[in-house]
Amino acid sequence: MKFGIRLHVIVRETEEKAWQAAEDLISHLDDETVIRAQAAFQRMDYPACEQHFKRALTLKPDHVTVMTNLGNCYSVQGRYDDALTLLNKAIARDKG
Repeated sequence: MKFGIRLHVIVRETEEKAWQAAEDLISHLDDETVIRAQAAFQRMDYPACEQHFKRALTLKPDHVTVMTNLGNCYSVQGRYDDALTLLNKAIARDKG
């Protein structure tokens, strides 16, 4: 059996603001697109993974988790500059 867990910690001034930030991160996102992207990543089909995560970003351009996943996809393809740019954007967005 294979499985994975991804955990994101969201820190805001109050618990209510933290939960709102979490909800904002996942709202309006096409779950099927993310599932396809994650499945492509597991198959090591990085072009398909990239395509699906980019589609997810068109639906939710500031989605930190999708940016992070796409950055990881770039990284495993050796596209370190693209990965670094996107991961830095995700970090900056998450601090907001």
